[in-house]
Amino acid sequence: MNTLWKALALVATIWVVVAAGLFFVGRSKPTPERLMAYLETQPLKEATPDARVQILERVSRQLTAIPYETRREAPEMRRAVDRFFRELTPAEQSEFLDRTLPVGFTQMMEALNKMDPERRKRLVDRALENLQKGDGRSEEERALSLDDPNVRKIIENGVQSFYKDANAQTKLDLAPLLETIQRQTQNLR
Repeated sequence: MNTLWKALALVATIWVVVAAGLFFVGRSKPTPERLMAYLETQPLKEATPDARVQILERVSRQLTAIPYETRREAPEMRRAVDRFFRELTPAEQSEFLDRTLPVGFTQMMEALNKMDPERRKRLVDRALENLQKGDGRSEEERALSLDDPNVRKIIENGVQSFYKDANAQTKLDLAPLLETIQRQTQNLR
């Protein structure tokens, strides 16, 4: 009987440890809400250079751990990350892009590959419509933005991911969008 109680106590202890582990893992999983809360509590203006590096690393890690679809459906988080990005120095912006773009574009291509063709076509049609409307900036302003090293980095990473990660059908479906972007970019130069 004594052995039975010891075995039950051991099993109960194991279950408590497992439950605590699962609780901790669930609480540490990055979400848009947790990322936004972290950004609100970490003002970059007041941070030391070492603290800025740690903040940048943590935000990059959390952002890339959030699934693409979740990020896409979280406009508040995107705005918070955009504000954070604008507060970074040019060197920090470049580092942030190096840490987040490859993962983000890979996740986006995987999502596009899994998307049904009709939904992908609607997405391309909407993107083409948005390109035709423009973004409210003059041609001169858009041309100047192409000289920005971060804009070039985003374009290069996106194109590389497209050719590396998109399947054949996705490439065919996105071809009109890429051609329009290329045409508009060439007209700006």
